[in-house]
Amino acid sequence: MPMIRALCTDAGKDLTEYSRWLWRAGIAHRISEEAGQQVLWLADESAVDFAKTALEAFERGELETEGGQQPTLDIDSSGVFGMLIKHPVTIALIALTAGVAILSRFGADPAWVHWLSFSDFELVAGYPYFLPLSQSLDAGQWWRFLTPVFLHFSGLHLVFNMLWLLILGGRIEQYRGGLFLLLLVVVIGITSNLTQYLFSIDHPLFGGFSGVVYGLLGFCWIYSYYLPSAGLAQPRAVIGFMVGWLLVCFTGILEVVGFGAIANAAHTAGLVSGCVLGGIYGYSRRQQRMREES
Repeated sequence: MPMIRALCTDAGKDLTEYSRWLWRAGIAHRISEEAGQQVLWLADESAVDFAKTALEAFERGELETEGGQQPTLDIDSSGVFGMLIKHPVTIALIALTAGVAILSRFGADPAWVHWLSFSDFELVAGYPYFLPLSQSLDAGQWWRFLTPVFLHFSGLHLVFNMLWLLILGGRIEQYRGGLFLLLLVVVIGITSNLTQYLFSIDHPLFGGFSGVVYGLLGFCWIYSYYLPSAGLAQPRAVIGFMVGWLLVCFTGILEVVGFGAIANAAHTAGLVSGCVLGGIYGYSRRQQRMREES
């Protein structure tokens, strides 16, 4: 595979930690020596800016590693088994969501939807009659604030969301840990569901992981603004595509062409809440580093 000459640096620098960090970030590369300099070669041109930012952070002593340990390349951790070992929470969330989709027959089984929807309902002449939310909460059904994220009403809807969960959730779990990812999913999920409920209170039947996916994107986006070397940065093309897709959803054209109703309020609330969480956490982490260095 032809490789791209990305950058050069002094031959006297020990780039072992930097190289390991790049491998853990999934960036294929090699380092050679030429004319008294070390040259970094990359397999993917889109990773050049990311590698340069990481090198600058490495030279400042700010390259973030997890648990204080140096990142290493585990050549045996490829494939599905390796993904399960590296990202157990992400894989578990995908398996749970896919399981609910199959058992609920993509929302066609009212028994499953009845238990997982934000508002409980009864079928009257084949149509849902929604019960007051307070009635469900009085019965202790607090799970309804979160469980709509596991409902999906088409295979395309499920696959789209799970692919993004694998990409974004897997990256967050790799660098910040599974419990941190789970906390983000819960907070963003509840926020996006509650917002969607307020905007569809007359017919509060909605579902999908999209709001959480947008929240994870927002978290990575803003967190990386404060800590570019943290391993969560996403390509501008990815952010542009997702924000563009959100704007297209607002036009209503997707409903016209047969995609069904779009939970725009959940998507927006998810993105905003993820950005806020990323900003708070990223800023606090950067301030902590500055205090430690001073």
